[in-house]
Amino acid sequence: MINAKKVGGALLCLMMCLGVSSVHGGILFSDDFEAYDPGDKTVFAINGVPSGNWTAHYTPSVARSNEIWDTRNFGGTRMWITIEDGAGIISRPIEGLKSGTEYLFSAVLVAETSVGSRTVEVSYDILIGPDAASAVSVINGPQTVLARGDGWQIPQSKADHVVTHSFTTGTLDDADRAFVRIKRIQSVDGAYLGVDDVVLSEVLPIDVVAHGDSLREGGGALSYDIFVRKNPTAPVSITVKTDNQLYVNGQSEITLVFEPPADPVVPQIVTITAVDDTIVEGLHEGQIFFTSASSLPAYDQLTLPTLRVVIEDNDWPVTGITDVFVGGQEGPQGTPNYRIPSLTVAPDGSVLAFAEGRRNSGDPGYPQPIDMVMKRSTNHGATFEPLVVLQHDSQFDFSDPRPLTDMVAGKVHLLYTQWPDLCGQGCVPAGLDETSSVLLLQTSDDNGKTWSGPINLNPQVKNPAWRALNSGPGHGIQLRWQTQSSRNGRLLIPAHVNGQYPISVFSDDAGQTWQAGELKTSFPPLNESDVVELTHGDLLWDARPNSGLYRVRLHSSDGGQTWTQQSTGDIYITPVDCGLERFSAKQDGDDRDRILFSGPLGEPIGTAGGRYNMAVWTSYDEGRSFINPVQIHRNFAAYSDLKRLADGSIGVLFEETGSTLVRLYKCSIDTLENGPHDPMLSQYDGFGNAADPRRGGVGWTGSWTGTGEFTRLWHPRFNSADIPFNGYRLTRQLGRVDSTAQGLSVQRRLANPITSNDTESLFISVLVSRALDQTPDRGPNDALAIELQDAQAAAIVSFGVSDSEQFFVAKSDEVAASASGIVEMDAVYWLIAKVELHDGQFKGACVKAIQAGVDAVPLSEAQVQWTVEGTFSDRSMAAIEQIALIGGPGAVWSLDELRIGTTYESVVGKPSCEDPQTYLVGDLNRDCYVTFEDFALLAKDWLRCTDPGDPIR
Repeated sequence: MINAKKVGGALLCLMMCLGVSSVHGGILFSDDFEAYDPGDKTVFAINGVPSGNWTAHYTPSVARSNEIWDTRNFGGTRMWITIEDGAGIISRPIEGLKSGTEYLFSAVLVAETSVGSRTVEVSYDILIGPDAASAVSVINGPQTVLARGDGWQIPQSKADHVVTHSFTTGTLDDADRAFVRIKRIQSVDGAYLGVDDVVLSEVLPIDVVAHGDSLREGGGALSYDIFVRKNPTAPVSITVKTDNQLYVNGQSEITLVFEPPADPVVPQIVTITAVDDTIVEGLHEGQIFFTSASSLPAYDQLTLPTLRVVIEDNDWPVTGITDVFVGGQEGPQGTPNYRIPSLTVAPDGSVLAFAEGRRNSGDPGYPQPIDMVMKRSTNHGATFEPLVVLQHDSQFDFSDPRPLTDMVAGKVHLLYTQWPDLCGQGCVPAGLDETSSVLLLQTSDDNGKTWSGPINLNPQVKNPAWRALNSGPGHGIQLRWQTQSSRNGRLLIPAHVNGQYPISVFSDDAGQTWQAGELKTSFPPLNESDVVELTHGDLLWDARPNSGLYRVRLHSSDGGQTWTQQSTGDIYITPVDCGLERFSAKQDGDDRDRILFSGPLGEPIGTAGGRYNMAVWTSYDEGRSFINPVQIHRNFAAYSDLKRLADGSIGVLFEETGSTLVRLYKCSIDTLENGPHDPMLSQYDGFGNAADPRRGGVGWTGSWTGTGEFTRLWHPRFNSADIPFNGYRLTRQLGRVDSTAQGLSVQRRLANPITSNDTESLFISVLVSRALDQTPDRGPNDALAIELQDAQAAAIVSFGVSDSEQFFVAKSDEVAASASGIVEMDAVYWLIAKVELHDGQFKGACVKAIQAGVDAVPLSEAQVQWTVEGTFSDRSMAAIEQIALIGGPGAVWSLDELRIGTTYESVVGKPSCEDPQTYLVGDLNRDCYVTFEDFALLAKDWLRCTDPGDPIR
């Protein structure tokens, strides 16, 4: 039990901060309930009770299921305790307490936010003792407060719901721990309790008060008030330093001096602004560091918190934004709402956008009819012609546009659904007449200028026993790569029966007649789907699930006639309609296979937290996984469709407000891939994806898995978020991967396996450093290996640094290495490895180690003097399926800018051909190569100079 001497005093202070937060040092416990699985950050790990910080503590027991669940769709608070009155949670044991020390507890406590009058009576307590059962309150608790709703304003109004409580410990025993307990006592109108940002921290004699926590590149500033408390008798200096994303008072570092007597209520103020760089980063973070110095021990070298600022990028990967459908400004009587966008490209390249024109914001079945509307652009989406109403009837709602283009016949078809007004998908009876749903078709023979008028397809495709046959939204496809040639040219859309069963609707005669595929009711309930044709002819169906946060994937090998369930999709996303589009294919002559996917990242990014932050993902493995999400819009973003436009750009049409604005965003594949890249580059990762560093890059399957810290945060040893290398020739991303306390062991699969029949040489380059390492040099278990592995994760070839600080390459049990002890602890090395292959066999491997600031980067492969060359007896060569980065637990390794390609230039880059130091003799056209084109220029100049009529002869 805790004796009274352990409690020095308590002070209750309920803060209505209104955007101002006090930052204290020595954080012992913090939970903002962003509970990601550490191995795969696409998995949100709230399952019942989040592991790690909280333990369920139910008194009394309750009849219904007790759970903690994420509900950002309902206002943004990151956790609800959705349990009945009388239940609550208690934290894990919190260690690190000190006797005679002041601490501060704070938490956001809010009632269900849909109605401001709803309240929840809440108690909180701080207990200290050896275990939760015997711990005693140190704040005369439990303390009771009233948590209120605020009409959907969370998280913007979180500061209005902060509860804080400070206390000072007495004398503590070694076994004492702290426990935070939060309990729901009773509620009004059954309101849930929202809990967020629970923190227990030591109160230091230096306070930093932040006025906001977000900035935008190129504009705006934050002010930070810095206080020195408790009347120091000697000067106290505080150094404020920022990373390469922020400035403090326009500089990277300043020092403030507080001379005695330092007024404890008068701060010195610093201003923080964002660095306006040219790197496409999306939302990213900056850091602010504080250090103190004084002759007074109480103020000297304090562990002050590192503050983080969210920065909005102004270098979005967007080349154009166009308002397409604007509520209240166009359509009959200024139609107030437009929703459910769909997109296609006509045979002449015109961009055709479709939507529902709604007189209220509700779905079909709500009062007032819904029109089917479209717009046309003849300049790749830069501007659109006036809105056209394709169908209006005061007795009906027209919904879910599904356009598709027949590139063979030169036509555009639009399928959509008719419902009786006041009776939508959940209301209509079975049947084929107008009291039920009706599938309609309109066709344009002139690239969307004029339309045929509606044709009723119910007699052809709808079973009279079905209530609803829904056409969309999204776009349809035309099949091109079918093994059964008679199916090539087929027009196909994914549709849905009764709002949950998938069925395809297709035409094999250029849209003259239509038929439905096989209906299966055994799949998980789904709706709002899109389909893409894979390069081997199979079809991939991607659907919004009726429950859950992972997409449902179906597969067809007969042109969409029948479907099987392939898998659960790998994108963790809020329930919403998304876009799916084939962008490129090798068999069309493109550099690589790509399928694109559009949808919201959620808020916070990557959490599936509601319809926020539109992004585009890319699949390089024919839809098995989608990686490298790139944010193209911040804030609200809902239904979307995307298409490759005729100018080669990507058009994403999406709802930018709840129901009043639909916009077209254009971007290029180069900006999505941080490129352009050398066509011989097969895989790339700079570990800098702003949405999810584990899933960034080009040419991979899925995410990195295993143990490693993927970070985009600045580090003082690098003075960057990157591993620095002066003279690096290729475009970089801000980010790297570091070892953890358990070492480094991460793996990732290649989108396409590499075999010895595919290439004669394979090159790999990566930046490596032990600059962050604080362990003794030349200790055990400090090796680093980059392994090329087979499908069973067995190493085929590896290279790196051995325990003896030597560079090596290895094949099976054979190793070739440099001299020992040549790897410097704090240095940065660019490792370039070459694997030689021929006729299905392995020929050899070598590695070049280039030390930053010491060694020159060879201009070409011919100039490379390899650090280690290995010739091995084992000539076998399995297919390379994945790569692994492995660092021993005896060292802290950092890696950056990993590239795999089939030429030296693809992984090292071309030199700057305008630089005299790298100029190649004979390179007349400055393309870094001496080729026939240079000889042609030489011959042309020679002929001109020998022409008698040439005045410069």
